[in-house]
Amino acid sequence: MKNAKIAFWVILFAFIGLILFQNREFYMSQHSLSIDLMFYKYQTPDVPNAILFLGFFFVGLIISYFFSLLERFNFRKIIKNLSESLRASEKMLDTLKAENEGLKGAKVDVPAPPEESSKEDEQKDADAS
Repeated sequence: MKNAKIAFWVILFAFIGLILFQNREFYMSQHSLSIDLMFYKYQTPDVPNAILFLGFFFVGLIISYFFSLLERFNFRKIIKNLSESLRASEKMLDTLKAENEGLKGAKVDVPAPPEESSKEDEQKDADAS
């Protein structure tokens, strides 16, 4: 399985490299970006398309990181609460195990079942009549 993963990544990177090599004229052509905000106008110097693509990729990566930041904080809080609950449950389990062991070792006084005293009952019945 490990060799299959390595082969997959080698093939993937080779395919990406082939695409980049075959389209190097496009990636090396230079363009500029302009921003016109009515009160302010800005134009970047000529930059190769490859640099623009990488720049926009990393800007998107940073934006997605900050959007997932809140979710990660919520998960951290959930994990903390669940860990506290787990510790409390383990403490209760240890207490119950100790109590169970104590009950196994101690002699419990169980009252003996009453003996059949049919003769005494017959005598009481005879006296009563």
